[in-house]
Amino acid sequence: MPKYRNIHTKTPDSEDINDMPDDFTRLFYVMFFIILDREGRGYDKPAWLKSKAFPLRDDVTVEMISAAMDWFEERKMIFRYEAGGKKCFYDPKFIAHQSGLNRESPSVIPAPAPEQVASWSGVTHEQVVSYSAPNTTTTTTSNTATNTNTKTATDSPAHEKLASRHAVKLVGDPENPPEPFPEPVILPEIQIGLQAEKLWNSALGVIQKDMPKADFDAYIRPLKLGNLVGNQLRILAMNTPVRDWVRKRAGPQLQNALKGFAGCEIKLLIESDVQEMERIKT
Repeated sequence: MPKYRNIHTKTPDSEDINDMPDDFTRLFYVMFFIILDREGRGYDKPAWLKSKAFPLRDDVTVEMISAAMDWFEERKMIFRYEAGGKKCFYDPKFIAHQSGLNRESPSVIPAPAPEQVASWSGVTHEQVVSYSAPNTTTTTTSNTATNTNTKTATDSPAHEKLASRHAVKLVGDPENPPEPFPEPVILPEIQIGLQAEKLWNSALGVIQKDMPKADFDAYIRPLKLGNLVGNQLRILAMNTPVRDWVRKRAGPQLQNALKGFAGCEIKLLIESDVQEMERIKT
């Protein structure tokens, strides 16, 4: 069990917390911050949960635990699944609210299968990380000359939709710039753009609850969504100061939220509008 975990100062303002049926349910959910492992997972067994969250409380019954878990599930605050013959659950927003998890012991609780995560998030693991542009080159010939008509992904409605958004480069520590990011491959399907938008909007929902409105409106809301390339999501900030603020103040939380909703690691790539213009010129 970790020695320290975070409780966000916005927790008392959470609609989920305030809509809970009683104070026991609220206290039990807050105990998740302590009892879940570094991936936000736990065993979906009332007896196990009671032993971890309320080991000295004789008045807490397994029926109370079960009722609270059912409420969390109905509210989509937890995702229940079976893996390795065991009943498990995880809190999709847990990682976004914690820090220093990489210093904790690896999880021993099996992860949910990608298809199980898809039933909760609506975006499959394969849709996030597995796709490539098909070869759509065709050739026609005439009696006098050979004409090659090449139709690529850039001719598709998906490209027209996504090209209107700025594509940005991989970013990281400003003092240790990353390797150049490969050119994106755009599917001739609008579906990829919709998947990226759904993931991004879900992550924004987590951040918005935990961030002062003034900061969210000034720095996060104006961000432009770029392309989802493999498991890398590109985002464009209006200028360098905004980019730096987002990287430092919201980048880790956004990336953790994306991981929770996608069910796999999502790399968040943030670039400024000025840097994008420089990249285009070169």
